[in-house]
Amino acid sequence: LLCCWDGGYVRPYLERIWAHIDREKVQHLPMYSMSTETVETLPDFRESDVAFLPTAPGVLYEFLPIDADERPELLLCPEDLRVGQQYSMVVSDPWGLVRYHTEDVFSVARRVGGLPDLRFQRRLGLAFSFTGEKLTGDHARLAIRRVIEQRDDLSSIPWLVLVPASEPRPHYKLVMASDATILGGSQVGALLDIALSEINSEYADKRRSGRLGPPESIALGFEEALRVVGRQRPGRRWETQFKFLPMVTSTWENLMAARED
Repeated sequence: LLCCWDGGYVRPYLERIWAHIDREKVQHLPMYSMSTETVETLPDFRESDVAFLPTAPGVLYEFLPIDADERPELLLCPEDLRVGQQYSMVVSDPWGLVRYHTEDVFSVARRVGGLPDLRFQRRLGLAFSFTGEKLTGDHARLAIRRVIEQRDDLSSIPWLVLVPASEPRPHYKLVMASDATILGGSQVGALLDIALSEINSEYADKRRSGRLGPPESIALGFEEALRVVGRQRPGRRWETQFKFLPMVTSTWENLMAARED
């Protein structure tokens, strides 16, 4: 068995592990119950493989179609969700959450016991645009993955994250959160530029017109990156709740200003 979380930013590393493991001989056992400010799903083992169901005790689950406005009359209960569709989760619980929109997007893989088997896909609102390029978290994740495929030495870095920067010309920085020495930073920026251009045609157009500058790579110590880019409070254990997102929507200048404060 390979027991490991398979969502979000772990996925690129997990795929690199699979390159050295015979999938016919090793079964993947997803090791997580989705949770954020409240428990989002619990694992269910009644079927041949694990399902993730919105069944935590004391939690009321409601869902919004991802293109719907945040209006109470549009909320759906779990039994209303359709297989193959995507929804964002809204939760209420006895501990203070009242119709809290988690902004976590799930796809419905199947139905188990009348309930949707949920698979985490992405976060809503994780997007940034200086001049119409409309980069999303998915774009950032795919681009970073392509960079890692070409720079194997980056695969051991705990966190790679895209940060928009306004000066001296709008561009994006790839922050590499690591205490190790990273060589060839200019090459990393060039690889990222190619990847983003292939993934997002609007980004490519803005790069050709000069409205966006070339991306840059910057190395920060791991703890410093958590504090500056991840906005972790000093002394807080980051392992408990921290999400290694592929992109942040605060500009580098705003992060630096907050760092000084």
